[in-house]
Amino acid sequence: MEENKEKLIMHQEEEKPLFEFPALVKGCILFASFLLGLSLLLLPWHFVLFIFIGLCSAVAVFFNIFIGLLLFLVIATLHPGKLISEAYGLYYLSRYLSFGVLFIWLFHTLVYRDFKVVKARQNIALLGFAIVIFLSCVKDRGLLTLLEGGYTTEYLLDYIKLFILYFLIIYLIKTRKQFMIFIWSLIILGTVSCFIGLYQYANGIGMIEEGGSLRITGTAADPNYYALHIIMLIPISISLLLNSRSILTKLFLSGFTILSLLNVLFTFSRGGMIGLAIVLSLSFVIMLLHNRNKIIPSLIVVLIVISAIPFIPEQYWSRAKTITNLEDVAVRARLDTWKIGYEMVQDHPVLGVGVGNFPYEYYYRAMTSRDTKTKARHVAHNTFIEVAAESGIIALVFFIMLILWTMGDLRKSGAVFRKSGDNQLYYISQALIISLMGYIACGVFLSQQYLFMFWIIVPLSIVIRRLET
Repeated sequence: MEENKEKLIMHQEEEKPLFEFPALVKGCILFASFLLGLSLLLLPWHFVLFIFIGLCSAVAVFFNIFIGLLLFLVIATLHPGKLISEAYGLYYLSRYLSFGVLFIWLFHTLVYRDFKVVKARQNIALLGFAIVIFLSCVKDRGLLTLLEGGYTTEYLLDYIKLFILYFLIIYLIKTRKQFMIFIWSLIILGTVSCFIGLYQYANGIGMIEEGGSLRITGTAADPNYYALHIIMLIPISISLLLNSRSILTKLFLSGFTILSLLNVLFTFSRGGMIGLAIVLSLSFVIMLLHNRNKIIPSLIVVLIVISAIPFIPEQYWSRAKTITNLEDVAVRARLDTWKIGYEMVQDHPVLGVGVGNFPYEYYYRAMTSRDTKTKARHVAHNTFIEVAAESGIIALVFFIMLILWTMGDLRKSGAVFRKSGDNQLYYISQALIISLMGYIACGVFLSQQYLFMFWIIVPLSIVIRRLET
């Protein structure tokens, strides 16, 4: 009996954290608050306010790391750092935050010693892709030059930020409640982005001129990136609409879908046009026609699409007609970049020309080629060609494996949820598949390997598989 008590005491001692974490945090908060109060004597009030908001956020993240993931999502989606970068140098705020949240998670893990490896085949593809990306950067710039900084380092850091996002999602979203909070956060942030996009269109600010059309960029710097981000949210919105019973929720989701359609139209993205058509068609066929008891939601979605037609500007149709015009400047540029991108893969099949180097390598080759009409720096306008050209065929294989395994897991999860009668997660799993197919379609015409939504859906496929039990 006494031996059992001793074993129990020893087991409890082993489970205790290295030190009392809440007490440590409280002490740090008190000390930081004292320093913040003194800073009012030396710093401008708005700068102190910004530090105060950051301190409150840090405290919230320390006590609940899932909040850090949501904060990372907010910053990376709305890009507030672009508005304050001149004043505070926080253009890469989401990058800093990703490292901050990762550090706090590692700190929690060290203190509580509760780390458990999440097993998923996507991890293998991601690890292989990350290793090849790093080797490509080292081969191009050299390790010392890479550490010193430069444009290649910036691209590598962008990849690292996305890898951290992947890691945080699979380890911090543990319950169904957290999963649904994350999904709804995507829709809410998408709504905010859409209002910003419409404000740009109405006031003629934050737009770029291209091909005779003023294109909104929303919360991104690139209209194509913004269009694809919104397109991938539309199936998720429809899936929530199909499973909602609240009138207010249905009205909100219907409104978001209308706003999304308008924002995609006002980007005048030709790749976005194709992606939007595919996403809407698949949503109707897969999620609506296969569920005859959802006739009313189906009609709502159809009416939403029809209601957006009167708002489509004439320039949109004019730009859409140029997709098949081989003499169009943009179409010609795509053909040129695809051709030269293929040549880069042939010349550098293992590690590519280096991450971020495609525009520079293209320009050099275009200037020395008589057959190439487009003489300017261009991205590949094709995600798969650009990945292969910059990082090699091996990186492309890992990237494609990541997509295929993600779709496979989502399909299996959908079958399980359909069989168990869990309509909510069934519709969401179907929606994520449709979003990924929209990404693939757009990826043929756009270079979007850094797209935030893609690197969200991949780890969500792992999370949703854990929710099957």
